[in-house]
Amino acid sequence: MVWLAGDLGAGKTTLSAGIGQGWGTPDPLTSPSFVIIHQHERPRDKTRLYHIDAYRLPHPEAADSLGLDDILEAEHVVLIEWAERISTWLPPHYLKVSMTMHPDDERYRQLIFEATGQRYQELLEALRKAIFGV
Repeated sequence: MVWLAGDLGAGKTTLSAGIGQGWGTPDPLTSPSFVIIHQHERPRDKTRLYHIDAYRLPHPEAADSLGLDDILEAEHVVLIEWAERISTWLPPHYLKVSMTMHPDDERYRQLIFEATGQRYQELLEALRKAIFGV
């Protein structure tokens, strides 16, 4: 599960779209703000990616009707924008990406990655090696 944090306009949906494209969905990822959950399937192996936007949920208990337990328990890719609004429903292990606009130039973003749990720490280490070669 990837927790995407940041203010409105920080780029969470744009990052999600890039992740979806790299993952292999033929459908563009768009903001699920009004639908809350978009499901995408990768044609080659039928695995699923769920893109969730909790921004419009009035309180954490509203997540109960979304079927999050089923989504989070299975081996799916799950991207959650505004996850802090439903944090009580989320598993203890995840990769959190906090995004902020660069203070001098809003075209740029600062991303801070935090991993909890061994699986996500290993993923973050692999990402670091892929980006920086170390």
